[in-house]
Amino acid sequence: PSDDRPEKMHGWLIVIMVQLLLGGVYSVFWNIKYDDGSHNGWIFLANALNCLIYAFGCFYTVDAFIKRKDKSVFWAKCLMTYFLFNAFVIICRGEYPYMWIETVYNSLFYLVLGIAGLVYLCRSKQVRRLFPPEKQKPSKKEWTVLSICIAIPFCFFVAAVIDSMFPKEED
Repeated sequence: PSDDRPEKMHGWLIVIMVQLLLGGVYSVFWNIKYDDGSHNGWIFLANALNCLIYAFGCFYTVDAFIKRKDKSVFWAKCLMTYFLFNAFVIICRGEYPYMWIETVYNSLFYLVLGIAGLVYLCRSKQVRRLFPPEKQKPSKKEWTVLSICIAIPFCFFVAAVIDSMFPKEED
């Protein structure tokens, strides 16, 4: 008798899902403790939205993998790209200048996770078998959702930059 059960996910694909789950949880808790010292409400809103959108994306993508949804690999690649982008932001921003070792460590950590995740998702036979590439092509809807998820926090970051250019007079 043939076994009609779907192939189980294993190995590095499970590691990617755990990475996304931990990244989503970390993102929420990091935002709760975040304070850049400037007391700029725009930057706080930008970070809060960025972290919440990222966390939701992580949880949604893991759920999509478990349920074998068509666009799960697309969303996972977007999140891995976010890891890479985050590493470059940390490097360019000089996050926590008084903690340069931690800044370098965080940057390298995100770079390694992002590159390893992207390479795995693009090259894995298991991923191609479980999630055929022809079903992974993003539609206009996915591109629109992704654009909105990027644009909203970006607008708040721009507002923060503009707001910081005009110092407030203290009473």
